[in-house]
Amino acid sequence: MRSPSNADALLGPIAPVLLSQDPMLPMSVAEIGAALGGIGEDAVRAREQSRELFSIVRPGRSRQREYPRFQTWPSVTSAGLKQVLDALRPLDAADLYGFFAERSDLLAGLTPVEALTGRLARVRTMEREADALLMSTLPVRLKAVLAAAEALVALRAA
Repeated sequence: MRSPSNADALLGPIAPVLLSQDPMLPMSVAEIGAALGGIGEDAVRAREQSRELFSIVRPGRSRQREYPRFQTWPSVTSAGLKQVLDALRPLDAADLYGFFAERSDLLAGLTPVEALTGRLARVRTMEREADALLMSTLPVRLKAVLAAAEALVALRAA
């Protein structure tokens, strides 16, 4: 039996499972294509056109597109990434990036990526509601993420 660690004391009796990689790590079109099974740049762009992926162009980077890594994770794509991107359709790429990267009060302080995967990006103290959301079923987590997406769209439209 293991003895409690400082992380256990901080997080309580149920330590969350952590994501193995930074979900927002930028990938080039070639890198994301390779991670998606070796598809070419045209196929990546086609997926972006059909709202299966999104990219951003950072200021000062000319036209070089960057794709957040989490879009290559089967746990996110099978969790309903396309549905979430469809719900966010009126928003621009910067809003999409911010939505997925930032913690949301509507998700009990989790990021949408954490809610979709049921895993934390980094160890931190959480509210009971966040723990409950992480441990809930995928349909419950997806519904919460979609509600947060719809709220952001409504806020931007106001």
